[in-house]
Amino acid sequence: MQRKIISRAVSALLCLAGAGVATGALGEAAQQGFYGVIKAGAYYINNPLTVGPGQAKKGDGAARLMPQVGYRRNTDSIEVDVSYAMDAVHYSSTDGLNSIQHKILGRALWKALPEWLSVEAKASRVQQSADPLGASNLNGLLGDNNRVDVDSASFGPRLRHEFGSTLLQGRYTLTRTRYGTSGQLVNGFVRDANDQDGYLSWGTDKDEGRFGWWVDAKHQRTTYGTNAFQPFQYDRVGVNVSVPVGSRWSVIASGGKESDVAKSSSKGGLDSTVWEGGVRWSGPQNLTHFEAAYGKRYFGNSFRAAFARQAKFLTLSASYSEEPTTETSRLTRAVPTFDVGTDSPINAPFLLKEAEFTARLTGSRSVLEVQAYHRQRDFGASALRGDDLRRGLTGRYTRHLSSRMDFSFDGSWEQVRIDGRGGYKQAEGGLELSREIGRNTDIIFGVRRWERGGESPFKVVAGYVQVAKKF
Repeated sequence: MQRKIISRAVSALLCLAGAGVATGALGEAAQQGFYGVIKAGAYYINNPLTVGPGQAKKGDGAARLMPQVGYRRNTDSIEVDVSYAMDAVHYSSTDGLNSIQHKILGRALWKALPEWLSVEAKASRVQQSADPLGASNLNGLLGDNNRVDVDSASFGPRLRHEFGSTLLQGRYTLTRTRYGTSGQLVNGFVRDANDQDGYLSWGTDKDEGRFGWWVDAKHQRTTYGTNAFQPFQYDRVGVNVSVPVGSRWSVIASGGKESDVAKSSSKGGLDSTVWEGGVRWSGPQNLTHFEAAYGKRYFGNSFRAAFARQAKFLTLSASYSEEPTTETSRLTRAVPTFDVGTDSPINAPFLLKEAEFTARLTGSRSVLEVQAYHRQRDFGASALRGDDLRRGLTGRYTRHLSSRMDFSFDGSWEQVRIDGRGGYKQAEGGLELSREIGRNTDIIFGVRRWERGGESPFKVVAGYVQVAKKF
């Protein structure tokens, strides 16, 4: 039976690979114009239904097609970057797991008045987990029953101009976010959302190692497609100073007013005092930077820190921050990517406590990347759901074995917990060996393993062969 399943999957691979040669795709290298890559693969998964220990497992074969296409153009007056990806999975005999996912990222920047004003527009379609404790998708292999499409479009001006030794900069962005079918209530928590995000600052350059000052203001508002969920509004104004102490150290301080989200998350205003003090340090040749500050905000004591190090072979960065926000606002300000993570959407403001660490070690033929993260969403008095925590560790090692062959290993561990509901721990690891078989064409052999603990434990192993064609 298994031999028959594998035979069907391999046949599908050959058909998909042949069809894929004529398809464009999103690639890594092209600087201008169209670029892309297409992957077609045959998989065997030993436990696609993710049954737990002690239950009978039934393996199955699957064919997978993953084209990605993109277009990029940069001129003195305009920047355009658009990309599209599809992930189609078809199983040989397992019902309910076939899926097709479409992902789109688009950004356009018009430099309307050079050195003064630009206008930016962005649009995207990505997928998020509807319920972080629900069925696992496992890199898109196991259907889309717990996934929801997130469509987003934003538009707004960007202001930047230098007045002698001072800099004026600001932004204002309007964003519309739609979850699934318009008007759909996802997981009992989410409706469509509209976001306003504004920021304005004026002052000296705070990184020049001399006395600096700047004033800033922030406005954030989120409304939802139903009166069942209260809108969110947060405002803040502040005055900041930086006083050099020696050639590398500076003392930083700030004070101002902000909204007391703990008392009311919907009215905004400036009814709470905020202040902080800290230090900043810059290393030789500005290759190393460190900044830390402690203060008081509407929620009590606050702390933030950031560290960055750029060396010849090693790049390090670490940060910790505490900010009130909403999930749609977080996605709006995030760096555009097809992978938005698995934090579930929810119509409630929260205090985001986020810590991250990344390291990249580059050798003549090898690259090692490591990331650790800790994200806690504190919903305060909201009765929609308990606070949640997501923390984990990821790593990837790649080795250039020869002019035509590469090897890679990646692994991750993650813990998810929601107060009042429980949680799980999940580990994942995989090996890949790729070999060039033609111009811009590779064949890839890989194996992956997932293991999940908690209330619904499972173990899954998948082996696959892919053909990748770059354009």
